[in-house]
Amino acid sequence: MSSTDSIKFESVVRERFRCPKCNSRVRRVEKIATTGAGLTKLLDWQTNVFYAVICENCGYVELYSKEVVDGRGDRFKDILDVIFG
Repeated sequence: MSSTDSIKFESVVRERFRCPKCNSRVRRVEKIATTGAGLTKLLDWQTNVFYAVICENCGYVELYSKEVVDGRGDRFKDILDVIFG
């Protein structure tokens, strides 16, 4: 993720996030990596990367695909508009 995309994502999350479970606005964003199925799991290759938006009040987590968030320009903004309203 370019630093510009990261700043855009975190800025949108900061402005718009409201936890759907507890209605809190207190959140943090972390990047996580996971293995897939089959060979990547066997070899512990972490090929799937996500951004996790975590509610600091109740622990609710939303995952966003790094591939979608990274450098998609207007599509990225459109997706976040749909998610956060």
